[in-house]
Amino acid sequence: QAPASHIALAVAMVSPAYLCSVVVALAALSQGTQVTVDFLPDHCKDPKVPKVRNGVALSVILNGSFAEDTDVGTPGQRFAERTREKPLEIVFGRGMVPEGLELGLKDMCVGERRTLLVPPRQPFDDKDPHEVKRFPALEFLDGATATFTVELIGIGKPVSLDEDGKPINVFRHMDADGDKKLTKEEMQGWFASHSAEMPDHVFPSEDRDGDGYVSWDEFSGQKGESATEL
Repeated sequence: QAPASHIALAVAMVSPAYLCSVVVALAALSQGTQVTVDFLPDHCKDPKVPKVRNGVALSVILNGSFAEDTDVGTPGQRFAERTREKPLEIVFGRGMVPEGLELGLKDMCVGERRTLLVPPRQPFDDKDPHEVKRFPALEFLDGATATFTVELIGIGKPVSLDEDGKPINVFRHMDADGDKKLTKEEMQGWFASHSAEMPDHVFPSEDRDGDGYVSWDEFSGQKGESATEL
């Protein structure tokens, strides 16, 4: 996987959702999720290999079922499935899945497989209403003991989402005058609007041809599929 760009990291760090992700992760610690590593690829032992952390995009194969000792639901009944062809795609630390499940994904690397036992102590609290569609059964799972088998098949750059859970076109938001190129002042203004200061290295790293502007092609952050979306 390519390393995250300077702008992607800087943008993710000032995202309100990212800033609250630490709270989400700490809250999940109280859930008591039991994690069993079923398979750990040799490359995962390399400290340089990307691991699941707050703000990164993940693709996960998943099966969810009621545990044998559940007090809610039918033991062994499957309520969620995501395949390699249609994986679960989330941003870690954003509360897009139940906290107990999210906790069990922490520090995974691509190719790793785990079994997670999520206890019944409100494991599905504070679920994102936009994400309930991924697990329709979440609407009646409160209080259940759930088992998830998961495999991480993809890990990407930090992602910033809007209030509807969709990726933000950061380039368009930065382009204050709509001329499809960014000045240093426009980029600084965007960071200032998020109560942050743009790191000094960001603009030089984005302005690869040194002409004093960052074009759509040069911009390495979130910008949509093509410049026609601007």
